[in-house]
Amino acid sequence: MIRQILSSAAESAGSSDAAPALPTQAAVILWTLNGIGIVLLLIWTIRWRGRNPLSGCPIRRHRLPLWFVPSQWLIWMFGSFLLMTLSKALFKGKDDWRFEIALNIGGMLWYGILLCLFLTVARFGFARGLKGFGLNWKTTGKDLPAAAVTLTAVMPLIWAALQITLLVGQWLVGPDFTMDQHASLTALSDFPQWWMRAVIVLHAALVVPLFEETLFRGLLQSTLTAYWERPWLSILTVSILFSLMHPYPTHLPALLILSLALGYAYEKSGSLQRPIWMHILFNGTNITLALLAS
Repeated sequence: MIRQILSSAAESAGSSDAAPALPTQAAVILWTLNGIGIVLLLIWTIRWRGRNPLSGCPIRRHRLPLWFVPSQWLIWMFGSFLLMTLSKALFKGKDDWRFEIALNIGGMLWYGILLCLFLTVARFGFARGLKGFGLNWKTTGKDLPAAAVTLTAVMPLIWAALQITLLVGQWLVGPDFTMDQHASLTALSDFPQWWMRAVIVLHAALVVPLFEETLFRGLLQSTLTAYWERPWLSILTVSILFSLMHPYPTHLPALLILSLALGYAYEKSGSLQRPIWMHILFNGTNITLALLAS
């Protein structure tokens, strides 16, 4: 799951009665990223003004039927439900460190099994195998910097979406309205042991991005783009599904913007590494802010 920008930062920016402001280090990181991002976003807007930036984007040919991805989605959701149910049955609850460990290690094992399945399917289902799927590790030197630039450009929009959501929520509900806090960020503050935090960070910042981008962008978006032949429609559809599957309603607008950027990066470059690195960097930034704040 996506690890959101620290919600306490949004609260402190929106209300004088909210949680204390972020530490200086976190605030400097946040505002520096936003400042650079605004400049990059303006450059991108000027460059593509009046033109379709996805014109001439790479074509990913494959033999996957339209029903395949929904079936894998159901397998993923059913397995995750069993993992949650089993963890609750074996351990007391969310305040039990064993419950948190079971969720994270069990989640990594389950995601690892599914990743092997997805990559095998891509190996035999896409023209040129994994390279046609968008996984060519020889392009890492190009994809990683491009992912960092793209993510930085979209960060001001994500931050603005969080701020607007907070303001609207306070207007509708009152000053007691707060943003949802992601369970993994909460766990980082609830369990200060270094080994616990290492497991949570490994799960959130590496395994989850690899799995989600392979499923949502690699398989689902590729299937819809080939079926509809309209890249923007497939990006939007996948982004809506991606946002709705996260159980944090107040993060939905920010998640939608992030997912649109992830889908655009994949479609534009043809490399699945772009959205994977963007997702890793995004989650890593949020975790860093959470640790600094705690």
